[in-house]
Amino acid sequence: LHSVAIYTCYNGYDPIGEVTRTCQEDGTWTGNEPVCEIVTCSELVPPNNGSVMYLNTTYGSAATYTCDNGFLLSGEDTRRCKADGSWSGSIPTCTRTPNSKQHVERV
Repeated sequence: LHSVAIYTCYNGYDPIGEVTRTCQEDGTWTGNEPVCEIVTCSELVPPNNGSVMYLNTTYGSAATYTCDNGFLLSGEDTRRCKADGSWSGSIPTCTRTPNSKQHVERV
C-alpha cells in the first residue's frame, strides 16, 4: 500500500508520461504506465561547398560529411546523435584546396 514505482528508460530513450506512480488503497496504480521513446537529434545543415548524409536523426545514428570536388574537409567527417539529443563534435568546413584553382585552357 502506498508503494511508489519509478520508471526509467535505457540510455538514448526518454520517458513519455508519468515516471512516478503510487499504489492506491484499492490496489491500482495512479496514472498510466509511461512509454520510452528514442531520442531524436535536430536536422543537420551541410557545410558550404559540401554535403551531409544520414538515414535518420535518432539516437546512435551517424551522419557523414563530404566536400565538393576541389575542396578539402577540415574537422571530423562523422558525427553521431547522442543520448542527450545533440550531435557529437561540430560541423566541419570545406576549404578550397590550393591546387584547385580554375584551369583556363589557352588556344
